[in-house]
Amino acid sequence: METKKRALYQIWLPLIISIIFIGYLFFILMRSTNGNATALSQWSDISLVYMLLPVIGISLLTLVLSILMIYFIGQLIPKTRLGLSSLNRATGQVKQKTQQTCLKTIRIFYGPSAWLKQYRGVHKDER
Repeated sequence: METKKRALYQIWLPLIISIIFIGYLFFILMRSTNGNATALSQWSDISLVYMLLPVIGISLLTLVLSILMIYFIGQLIPKTRLGLSSLNRATGQVKQKTQQTCLKTIRIFYGPSAWLKQYRGVHKDER
């Protein structure tokens, strides 16, 4: 029984009140324009303005946001190029340091065998 009361108060009652209110507005509109074409034209102009107002507002907002995005992207491009060039230099320095470290490591591990080869070669020639 509780759900029937809830459905009545939450669904059916607001729906019935809305239908009565819309019917009353329709009745007032039809009565005010009874036989008067200029009044009907005024009401149609007013309704057209109310229907176009959100479209115009959203279009204006979209235009303003587009212009702002174009401006900020134009301001951001030179800063991005500067940042990327400094990042490129830093990456080149890391590459150079890594290559130097790798060459030192190779020399350390390659050095004793080359030294032994040279040492053996020198002693063979002296005999």
